[in-house]
Amino acid sequence: RIGGLWYVPKDEPNYDRTGVASWYGADFHGRKTANGEIFDMNALTAAHPTLPIPSLIYVTNVDNGRTVLVRVNDRGPYAHGRVLDMSRRVAQVLGSEGKGLANVRVRYAGRAPLNGDDRAEMAFLAQQPWSRMAATTTESGARPAQRWGGRMGLGGVTGAP
Repeated sequence: RIGGLWYVPKDEPNYDRTGVASWYGADFHGRKTANGEIFDMNALTAAHPTLPIPSLIYVTNVDNGRTVLVRVNDRGPYAHGRVLDMSRRVAQVLGSEGKGLANVRVRYAGRAPLNGDDRAEMAFLAQQPWSRMAATTTESGARPAQRWGGRMGLGGVTGAP
């Protein structure tokens, strides 16, 4: 809200950008995000400077082809030249945690439910043509169950949709 007027980011159905992403974790874990949710570094979430909050985006590591569906619930990054700040978990899934930075492609997938309710998110995803969710294989080879939840984020690793 500026000067008594509300400014609301618009949907950008054709948003498709490539650039450098960083990740944030322990220093912000447990703090409030821009939309009032509590940041969980182990959730599939991200900070974006202009997309609506909350919204869903596909993030692809262009160096290895891994793609994950992520919930945008924060603003950032504030470092020059970066297109996205992702949670530590997103960096792990994309295979870039150890590097700190990743070359990514970010594509807008639509608005996310405002309340982050599990059932609302699953119903929303079930209605989407891109809702092919897949469990990811961890470095140890285990296949964890999908984690759904308001602050736990969304998604699974897939090939590019």
